[in-house]
Amino acid sequence: MQIGETVAVTVLMQQQNKCVICGKKHADAKKEKMKTTAPGKSGWHRKTMTGIFESDGVRETIYESGFPPSYEYQGHHALALSALVRDANTDSPKDKRLRLNYFLDKVGFFPNRPRNVIGLPARKGLGDFKAFWKSVDGDHPLQMHGPGHDEAYFNQCEVLIGRLVLLMTSVCEGMDKPDWEDLLKDTTEKAENYAFKKLAHYDSGWRLHPAEQAAAARLYSAPRSTVETISGERSSTDVKGNAKPPKAIKYPNPKLDTGPF
Repeated sequence: MQIGETVAVTVLMQQQNKCVICGKKHADAKKEKMKTTAPGKSGWHRKTMTGIFESDGVRETIYESGFPPSYEYQGHHALALSALVRDANTDSPKDKRLRLNYFLDKVGFFPNRPRNVIGLPARKGLGDFKAFWKSVDGDHPLQMHGPGHDEAYFNQCEVLIGRLVLLMTSVCEGMDKPDWEDLLKDTTEKAENYAFKKLAHYDSGWRLHPAEQAAAARLYSAPRSTVETISGERSSTDVKGNAKPPKAIKYPNPKLDTGPF
């Protein structure tokens, strides 16, 4: 399940009696007519994720009173769309890993589905901390979401997808295809849980705007007389302290089953 492969590659692979899943020759080599997924499926296209969420009894506990939160929020992919789709921000998205996307779609996964979305305090621009501060007020702080995520987050998603591929190709031999597909469905759900949990808990590598997040935390209880200059790539802005009583900011750690991740 390599990056950049084409339908023609999968046809040749099967003509050579190689397994369409793991790419190896073995006794029960799986066969499947491959086709592209991302170009023609709306669930694999960039769109706003606000309003999309799966309440499962656990995910919504990261908010003070369930979903949607009381503050302004934005929807965010737990597993980044760009980890699965090339040219994700264009009108012509392409499969990054053709075989993986085909089988993910077959078992019901698509990047825009509700369980792959987390709603985070809206950061509409540089230094916009209002929604985050409201999440702190409610004792359910979450990191901010807005334009320009830190590259570390995308790297973590790439690594996670790589681990999923390695796990699923390593167990192919000896499994019937329906059983393998059931395992793929379950393991993908565990990967989504892992990404959701890491984002909610603001774990290292999963921090979307680490410099601004740190400033927002500092300014939450700073006096109004305190002013910090928040700098971006092309601009900067001054933000005053929020003058709230000091409070320990403890990010939630939802009890989600992350399986092998």
